[in-house]
Amino acid sequence: MKKAKRNWVDKWLVAFVLFAPTLAFGWFYCDDFVYEFNSKDEVVVKGLQVSSQGESYTIPKKVKYKSRFYEVVGIRDSAFTWRGHLKHLNMSNSIKDIGSGAFSGCFGLVDMKIPNSVTNIGDYAFCKCSHMASVAIGKSVAHIGEASFSGCVSLTNITIPNSVISIGNNCFGGCSGFTSISIPDSVESIGYGAFNNCIHLESIVLPKTLNKIESSLFNGCKSLKSITIPDGVTSIGANAFSDCISLTNITIPNSVKRIGYNAFSGCKNMTDITIPDSVKKIDFEAFSGCNRLVTKIPKELFVDTTKVIEKWIDCPECKGEGKFWVQCPKRKGKSGTCSCGECWRFGGKIPVRCKKCNGIGTITIEVD
Repeated sequence: MKKAKRNWVDKWLVAFVLFAPTLAFGWFYCDDFVYEFNSKDEVVVKGLQVSSQGESYTIPKKVKYKSRFYEVVGIRDSAFTWRGHLKHLNMSNSIKDIGSGAFSGCFGLVDMKIPNSVTNIGDYAFCKCSHMASVAIGKSVAHIGEASFSGCVSLTNITIPNSVISIGNNCFGGCSGFTSISIPDSVESIGYGAFNNCIHLESIVLPKTLNKIESSLFNGCKSLKSITIPDGVTSIGANAFSDCISLTNITIPNSVKRIGYNAFSGCKNMTDITIPDSVKKIDFEAFSGCNRLVTKIPKELFVDTTKVIEKWIDCPECKGEGKFWVQCPKRKGKSGTCSCGECWRFGGKIPVRCKKCNGIGTITIEVD
């Protein structure tokens, strides 16, 4: 009885090994690629075979397996991750989806043409493709995922088609090769930090459909000289334009109601900003370090200010930084621990908001 049961188990295992690849969600090899079943008629690319170490490949529109043809409709998550030898990959126009991290870390990849059949580019899809100089995005892409092109430092330009609805968080973060970019009006949302640290970005055209400038959207864009915030934007997030040191002036539309923490901090060359009456709240240190700013700003910006600004000077107490540092009262000696859990990072000191300048680094004086 035991022997018969064992024989049955052995036969079952043999059958599973032989026929598992034909089951739904199984996989099989064909030429240079590994494919995974997506449905009874479709497959997705799971990756390259281990032996495939070439520089250039083409994903076919259809693939044959056991006398049957399957349509190749997508690229699996992490399919080509860290394939440093890969320089060129041609996709067929049957591909509809590029999975998360599909080409992440492919530092040898030099270009990419995304076909018009693709509707979605997954999170981190081309993250850290450091030698990729050009990308052509197909005209059917609706969503560009989080950090999908972040760290592509050689990417100098990219055309976003008017099919795109959303651009994910940190999407183009650290793309230091960009000098300009235009975003079509089809885009309804741009995630936080989408263009942070694009250090050579000089100008950008934002869509008229945008209703919010997310946090850190242009943080560290040191070359950004001009930007127009569209009518309809209701809020500017924290650190949205912080350290944009080339920005000299900006106009806030009368749709904006709130300007976030550190929104323009470190914009040390900004001299003029237009803030409408629609703005009801400006958060702490929104203009910290804007030492050259000479403009009229609503008094609501300043806690203790009763007059409209006439002239700005550097605050002698905080030296233009908007805050100064004092010994943490909760710290027990220089080498002891502190219950606040933070001051150890700053040599036992904590930041205190400057009451003279209300946290923006400058104070006002009357001008005769």
